[in-house]
This record gives sequence, structure tokens and C-alpha cells, in this order.
Amino acid sequence: MQTQADAKLQRLHDTLAALKDQRDVLAERALASDPSSGLKIADDPVSEALRLAKKTNQEHIRLLNQYNEIKDVATSLIGMIAENRQKRIIEVMQDFDVDEND
Repeated sequence: MQTQADAKLQRLHDTLAALKDQRDVLAERALASDPSSGLKIADDPVSEALRLAKKTNQEHIRLLNQYNEIKDVATSLIGMIAENRQKRIIEVMQDFDVDEND
């Protein structure tokens, strides 16, 4: 005799299996529509998740480097303006409504 908990557990397992099947179908469709998307059907979902996390992390690092380069240029320009106006950098930043924490 099956208890309610056992029946619920079985339904959850069935739902999980159905969701995995749907995921595979959707991944195949996405891959077929755009082979360059980088999507692939993973034999090992953990390895695939780690690969995608590493790719995302690398993109964030690239964007952070780009941000830092832009910030360095902006800081240099503000310094040049401050020197030209014979003001302190903080005063020029205030003139441009730039917070010192920006």
C-alpha cells in the first residue's frame, strides 16, 4: 500500500523526468536554430554548469577591466581639467556632479 508521501514523491520524480525531457527538447531546438549560440546538450550537467559559470565569470572580468580603463581615462581628464583651472580634483568632480565614490 502506497502512502500519500510515497505518491507525492513519485509524482515529483515523474515531474522532474518530464522537465528534463522538455529541457532536452528545448536545447535541441535552440541549438538547431542558432548553432553559434554556444548551447549544447550536456551529458554531465554539473560540468556544463561549471563551463557556463566560467564563461560568465570571464565576461564579467572583461567588462570590469573595460570599466577600469574608462575610469582611469576619466580620472586623468579630471586631473588635467583641475590642473588647468588650478583647482583641486574634488572641486572639479563637484563641478561635474561626480561623486568621489563614482
